[in-house]
Amino acid sequence: MRFLESHKHKQFSCKPSEDDHISVKEKFIHGKYAEKKFVHKVEDSRHLLSVAQQLWEGVRKNDKKTVYRLIVVYQADVNAVHGQASLGSDCANSLNPRSGSADLSSDGFFDGCSLLHLACQTADIGMVELLLQHGANINACDLRGQIPLHHSFLRGRTEIAKLLLSRGADPQAVDKEGKTPFHLVQESALDDVEIIALLKVAIG
Repeated sequence: MRFLESHKHKQFSCKPSEDDHISVKEKFIHGKYAEKKFVHKVEDSRHLLSVAQQLWEGVRKNDKKTVYRLIVVYQADVNAVHGQASLGSDCANSLNPRSGSADLSSDGFFDGCSLLHLACQTADIGMVELLLQHGANINACDLRGQIPLHHSFLRGRTEIAKLLLSRGADPQAVDKEGKTPFHLVQESALDDVEIIALLKVAIG
């Protein structure tokens, strides 16, 4: 039995000789082709994973040049969400929108968040515009049911909020706590007259 197993393994691992039967040669060729396809598939998966990690980190650091290159050259998915990228420790560390502390990965704050959610927390209005121009979903929901507009108000980033509203963000989107972006504005005592007016107009 051991001899047969060894012989069978040899058929697939060793290149057939000229005297081997044609079936042995065919199995060797098919085996090598399947192995090559598998290796390429693994390499492609690792490449895509790396691109997703770089894209998340680029947005977090507000590195527009890198983000643009990854989107245009590597066709990175601008609607990838946190968790798909399997972020490393460096990529997972971000600013806490409420306390300014590091490592939101501990409480899962960014779970289910898109790059646009992240940009509303850590980047500037130029990054938000870049993502929108390349197809970012302006009303994507995170695991708490919050859209990027919620996040912009959580951080008090009114200029980004104005941009999102002008581009079609839903001011009546309700999160899992039953709060709309307008509720967050009311709770924050934000006195930006323009924002309040924009929200009221958008709500109708």
